[in-house]
Amino acid sequence: MATSAAEIASNALGILGGEPITALTDNSQRGRLCNRLYQPTMDEVLRAHPWNCAKVRRELARNQTAPIWDFSYAYTLPTDPWCLRILETDLDEDGYEWQVEGRTLVSDQSSVKILYIGRISDPTRFDSLCEAAITHRLAAKMAYAITENASKVGDLWNLYAAILKEARSVDGQEGTIRQFTTKALTEVR
Repeated sequence: MATSAAEIASNALGILGGEPITALTDNSQRGRLCNRLYQPTMDEVLRAHPWNCAKVRRELARNQTAPIWDFSYAYTLPTDPWCLRILETDLDEDGYEWQVEGRTLVSDQSSVKILYIGRISDPTRFDSLCEAAITHRLAAKMAYAITENASKVGDLWNLYAAILKEARSVDGQEGTIRQFTTKALTEVR
């Protein structure tokens, strides 16, 4: 497992046959490329899948200012860790409506709890498949700039997709299977 962002970036460079970097701030073409692409790539990977290693639960604090129409309450999304994607809320089970608008969740309910994907700043918290996905997506994004080989780019995107598929299977096996019930048929009577 990688211990730093630079190590993940170096692993991506290694896949491309490039020399490693010692820090994302290295003053080289490879270092500048890794520095520019690492954070957005990590965020993209974390948003692409409900990684168990990045799940966070929070109760949101209600904003003082309500939305000007349609909903009664607004809640600012968490910043520690930064909310990248809401997976579910405590409003879902009862069918209450909510929406994300920018960095705000709006609803007619006076309190909201969320389960979300948070931005992980410490690479030691990534599970092995999450780290592999970040490494391979980063390699795919840097591939043409480093190798000028278009087929290598396609191969790396395919490998990244395969890692995501495997992660869906593995993450889905960690925990109990949720039973979804509906009252729709009984309410029709």
